[in-house]
Amino acid sequence: MFDGFKTPIKVLKGINGDLELYNNRVSLRKTGWLSRLLSPFSGTTKTLRLHEITNVHYAPRAIFQNGFIKLTARDGANILFIYRHRAEPQALEMAEKIEDLASRTHVYAILHKQARSMG
Repeated sequence: MFDGFKTPIKVLKGINGDLELYNNRVSLRKTGWLSRLLSPFSGTTKTLRLHEITNVHYAPRAIFQNGFIKLTARDGANILFIYRHRAEPQALEMAEKIEDLASRTHVYAILHKQARSMG
């Protein structure tokens, strides 16, 4: 049985780890020696809840530069995911999916807050 709260909806492998999208959060799980080399003191997983995400920035790769997805939260926390050139179509799809789910979560939170204040 599929459960989007325990099992990722989508996973994208990158240079500094795996970007995992769940129903309620996005996690960057650091895998491999390169991710530990790039950020040795930041732990193995960094997570942002979808309702906290305020900005999804997708940057396509350039000639001598890898592309990236940067997720920013209200409190200034962020996740920077760097992907290889082969994963560009999947990275764009992932960024769009995260942006869509985050915006839906914001709309739900606003409607839920209004409903609670009315009744």
